[in-house]
Amino acid sequence: MKQTNTRMIGAFVLGALLLIAASVFLFGSRDLFEKKRHFVAYFEQSVNGLNVGAPIKFRGIEVGQVKSIEGVYDPATSAVTPRLMLEFYPEKLRNAEVEEGEYTLFRPLVERGMRASLKSQSLLTGQLYVSLDFYENRPERILGNGEDPFPEMPTIDSGLSEIFAAFEDLPLDALVVQLTSTLNSLEEMLRNDGVR
Repeated sequence: MKQTNTRMIGAFVLGALLLIAASVFLFGSRDLFEKKRHFVAYFEQSVNGLNVGAPIKFRGIEVGQVKSIEGVYDPATSAVTPRLMLEFYPEKLRNAEVEEGEYTLFRPLVERGMRASLKSQSLLTGQLYVSLDFYENRPERILGNGEDPFPEMPTIDSGLSEIFAAFEDLPLDALVVQLTSTLNSLEEMLRNDGVR
């Protein structure tokens, strides 16, 4: 019976562990090499339909993602304000000079009127994303208390809450019955020999 070589087994196990660690480093954490900037945004409207990982789009260009969503409770008013942590990738914008650790792009864009709002990805699913665009006629609205370690992105309400509320109030069952009846009548007319 052959005796097992413990050195050979140990080298094999060590090699496998190094290969796993290299794979995790190279593939699992590729964003370690990307420059990122974190911002916070507070909304007065509901963020129902917005998920962690939802895209942030600047004029339609995906420039980041939502990292976290939480509520901030105000004991004085008993209000809960949604707070989003936004992760922004400046390398997605060509010619954007961003030094490590600096928020050099943020202030000039906000002064020009950049605001965050919630937009619908799909009316069917109700999923939302964060849209960044210029609204020069909208004042800079800051809802946080200024104690965040990250800069606050000014926000505007998009009116989506009212739109979704209007859809919820529609009598969908009655509309489906009426549409089915109309289609049946139309089909009956087309089958009629008198219609050519």
